[in-house]
Amino acid sequence: MTKSTLSIFFADKRRTVDGSKGFAAGWTLRSSSLSAQEQDKVELFGGYSYMRFLSTNLNGWEVSGQYKFLDWLGGVADFDGHYGSFDGIGTSTHTFLFGPQISRPSRVSPFGNLLMTTRVKKKTGQSAARKGSALDLVAIGHRIRELRGFDIEQAEFARTLGISQSQLSKYERGVTEPPLSVLVQLKERFGKNLDWFVTGRV
Repeated sequence: MTKSTLSIFFADKRRTVDGSKGFAAGWTLRSSSLSAQEQDKVELFGGYSYMRFLSTNLNGWEVSGQYKFLDWLGGVADFDGHYGSFDGIGTSTHTFLFGPQISRPSRVSPFGNLLMTTRVKKKTGQSAARKGSALDLVAIGHRIRELRGFDIEQAEFARTLGISQSQLSKYERGVTEPPLSVLVQLKERFGKNLDWFVTGRV
């Protein structure tokens, strides 16, 4: 029979490449059915996670696992989900990370991670004013094109938003729905509310 115990309160702070930052806090899970040597090789973590993405507070969960192949080398996998809303528009993000972990075996073991993102999925909901109706991507694209004006080249405008020119072109032509992160940047830069992009109403 396998018996599991919760131990070691854990908290960490992180900042990601997209500018979001936050922390996770929870417990490390160890199985008492494993030998002491095996317990040192396997470690599972689960708990609450907080992320601040742009100006939005997102709350969620995080689970991760670590396995040591050698005393100084291991592998780490991390999966989390965060949820919240911005100006009445619901958003969620799910991230899966994995990579190696190098540590120095000692009583207090410093370590370093190199985690790589294999999938980041962000969903943008609709505001209360637009629930139940389809988004008009062409109209949204025309409004983004209106904000760019005629004095700024598409490539330059795309760089200021942190996206490629081809992505911006798809947004402006209504081919692809722009993500919340892009709309928030445009909102803050031009003083528009998010409903304006959808309905055209100020």
